[in-house]
Amino acid sequence: MAFKGKKKIPRSAVPRKGLGKKEKQFLHLKEISHGRPNEISFNVLEKLADSANEPDRGWFRDRSDRGVLKEKASASEKNEPAKKVKDAQPQGFLGADSRREIEDRQRKRKRYRRLSIAFVVLVCCALVGVGGYVAYDRYVKLTTSVGVLKESCSLIEQSDETIVAIDNFFSESFGDDTVSKAQSLKDSIPDVQNKLEDARVYASKAEGELEGSQRDREAAQHALNTVTARQKLLDQADKRLDDDIAAKKALDKMAEADNAVKEGNSLLMRAAQVVSDTTEKNVETSTEYTTQAGVKFSEAEKALEEVETLYPGADVSQMKEYVSLRQTAVSEALSSNAAILLQDKKTAESHNDAYNKADKKATSMAGELPAEWKQAVVDAYVKNSQSLIDSYEAARSDAAVNDSFLRDYLGSS
Repeated sequence: MAFKGKKKIPRSAVPRKGLGKKEKQFLHLKEISHGRPNEISFNVLEKLADSANEPDRGWFRDRSDRGVLKEKASASEKNEPAKKVKDAQPQGFLGADSRREIEDRQRKRKRYRRLSIAFVVLVCCALVGVGGYVAYDRYVKLTTSVGVLKESCSLIEQSDETIVAIDNFFSESFGDDTVSKAQSLKDSIPDVQNKLEDARVYASKAEGELEGSQRDREAAQHALNTVTARQKLLDQADKRLDDDIAAKKALDKMAEADNAVKEGNSLLMRAAQVVSDTTEKNVETSTEYTTQAGVKFSEAEKALEEVETLYPGADVSQMKEYVSLRQTAVSEALSSNAAILLQDKKTAESHNDAYNKADKKATSMAGELPAEWKQAVVDAYVKNSQSLIDSYEAARSDAAVNDSFLRDYLGSS
């Protein structure tokens, strides 16, 4: 009934690397910019970065460069000394403070461009992160739901240790250890029921949250079904174990009654043989045997009463009537022996006749009783337990059908 299988995460549950189609649509990110609104092109950012590294071709530098070249040309044409050329270079179209101010502005523009690029990249990363988180959250949710379902299956499988033991117990014949084994199995049922209840909660949670394939949802439903079947099976098993315990105890008591009656009959027979010669000693010996027989019949009566309490379905009325007749015979035999010792022949004969009458009736009834008195309990057990067995087997069959699907599901997942 147990099932096993490898545990893998469905492909649909694994998050994709990068952005999917939906995320790109949401973020408006394009590989190539066509100048459309709300689009951020990574190529445009690259161009901005390249332009930040080019030398500044501003008006001031052009003016300065052209001025230097012109002065150099004039110096060369006139063949003036280099010093004069040098002296002829402009000492600054703008002052030092102005140049520093312009350089500061250039640095600020570069810094602004770099910060702008960094900000755009940061926003993009944040948006990508949001899309990735959504995908990851779905992955975790799906993985968690499938994991919850598999945890449910694991708990179901754990319950089978006890269920299989119970199943094996019911296939065995009654023995000396039947009561102790049945009681031990009964004691283990509450813990198994708790595990199954946990499994039911997990399977129900998985069924409600699974967004994977139809097969996942079907597996969750089969898990719920097999939990229900096992719970019913254990309910019936608990009743069957109670029935087995009661039946076994009743059988043992019935065997005690049967043996006690046989011993009592044997003692009565010996008493009758001894008293055939009515000497005082023989009468006393006969009385001793008859008294012991009475004790045995009393033990049988008590055992039969316990059988009625333990297993009410067992009909022991005939056995009780038989033992009652034997007790009557014992009482009449003792009264007859007492009269013999008193030399009261008439009274002795009267009680002796009553003894013979009870003995004859008991002997006749003995032929109608089963060879083994425990048969009365066996017959009642078969009749009483059949409905429990049918319910148990039905639940067992339901569990097996659902287990078959789950074995395939776990083996292929």
